[in-house]
Amino acid sequence: MKIATILLVTALISASGAGEPKPRFNRVSFGPVKSGQTLKLFLGSSQGYKKSDPVKWIDFAKPDDVKRIWTPVPSGMALSQRVLGRMPVTEVSGPKRECGSTPRLVFLAGPPGQAGSAPSLFVYEHIICDTTGLVPPDVMVDQYIAKYGMYDAKDYDRNQVVYDNVRKRYRVGVRPFVSTGKGSGGIVVTVVDEATFREKYFAWRATMQGATRRVQSLF
Repeated sequence: MKIATILLVTALISASGAGEPKPRFNRVSFGPVKSGQTLKLFLGSSQGYKKSDPVKWIDFAKPDDVKRIWTPVPSGMALSQRVLGRMPVTEVSGPKRECGSTPRLVFLAGPPGQAGSAPSLFVYEHIICDTTGLVPPDVMVDQYIAKYGMYDAKDYDRNQVVYDNVRKRYRVGVRPFVSTGKGSGGIVVTVVDEATFREKYFAWRATMQGATRRVQSLF
């Protein structure tokens, strides 16, 4: 009887976890960037970077423009256009777009006057190259796949492979980079911090819901 009970419990545990995707462990830290870093700290420790004026997410996000930095929202989230119309986005550009550089970053801000309202890192790009000229960009992508396993999706418009559920927090995109300088080019690794998006989005949603309740109390 005890053995049967143990087997039943084991089967139930296995069944409950069968649909949960296993986290991946791709590297997510490159160059001068730190996870969750604020815009102020990043600009204070990195020279030559320029920030744009903040714009609202709904005006910033243009998924079909492949020349812009890749900024996917977390999959499965039901998003309100009203909330996205309030969430500020700041894009930061580096002095150069070359091997070893971190050329573009995106920061999201929360509601003013609240803890965690400061703009925090959401997405950044980092370029990794083979300066010997012996490993072309497409082969580097293949080597990345060989190291971290088969990707979860392919973005054909960007010629990019995508890894989901990285360290239970990130999404990572990898695409070829053709260098105009020394070497044969390399890859662009784009790291998307989905936890930052959720944190800022839900903070804005809660703030707006609170404002709505306060207005209703005046009627």
